Amino acid sequence: MRVLNLLNSEPCVVVQGPPGTGKTQTIINLIAALLAQGQRVLVTSQKDQALKVIRDKVPPTIRELCVLLAGGSKDASVELRQGLDTLSEAVASADQRELEERASSHSQELHLLLTKRAELNDQIGALRDTEHVKHDPVVPGFSAENYRGTLCDIVREVKRLESKYDWMPSLPPATPDTPPLSHSELIEVWRLIQTDTPFRRGRSSQVIPSRDQLPSSPEVIGILRAEAQARAAMPDESLAAMRKLAAAGSYALNELKELAEKARLLFKQLGLPDTGTLPDSSDGPSWITAPSRNDSPVSTKDSGRRSSRSDASQLDCWSN
Repeated sequence: MRVLNLLNSEPCVVVQGPPGTGKTQTIINLIAALLAQGQRVLVTSQKDQALKVIRDKVPPTIRELCVLLAGGSKDASVELRQGLDTLSEAVASADQRELEERASSHSQELHLLLTKRAELNDQIGALRDTEHVKHDPVVPGFSAENYRGTLCDIVREVKRLESKYDWMPSLPPATPDTPPLSHSELIEVWRLIQTDTPFRRGRSSQVIPSRDQLPSSPEVIGILRAEAQARAAMPDESLAAMRKLAAAGSYALNELKELAEKARLLFKQLGLPDTGTLPDSSDGPSWITAPSRNDSPVSTKDSGRRSSRSDASQLDCWSN
């Protein structure tokens, strides 16, 4: 198209290029374009072979309108006469109305192709422009310095840090660019995971109650008064023990509850009253039978059980 446009404005145009760059095809395109405009075209060459190559590559519908005069041989005269006869027949048998309809159809098709070409050129230009657009940080919540610049710069940085972050799973495309946690919050979560304890794990099911689930002001006042009255009536030793138990947490309290239940069952097996204390053994523990010399040796399991029973006398068992 550039050569054709130059021909419309310049008296002479020279096209140069090494073999295989499309010069022959350019000549064929010019022949077709100029014939479509109603002009005559003369193609000359130093060698006959070049003219024959062009004639063979011209579309058959246009080839009928071409006359080849190559050299002065007898074959050249025959080819010239055949070309003239074909041209005369094509002109004589042409239907003017049909030609006009075909010309109009081809003109519309040409217009559509030119429009499509302009659209493709615009898309190509937009794609080229994107290579030079500088983008803000892709993940500003993570870093304001990394992953910014041109698309090539961002891809290079991703490849450079690939081995450092390859442990991270792929995210869905709909994931927002800003992480749900800030850097300080993420560090806090990591610290909590590293310092995890069974007590904290046991509180994972706790939830903050809603406002309608909270007690009213009179109920809170009543609870505080009842607690104050219970503390006033409780000995200092028991109050200190209660404070320690309250600070121990639910995990330790559950363990103490299980131990108290085991102690209660042990009292029941020994036939002792469920009073929470062991009987006085100052005059001799009549409820314990001492082993005789003829008894078989006590196994480690029985020894541990008996030792635990002896140690139980040093504990005050809590009962519900």
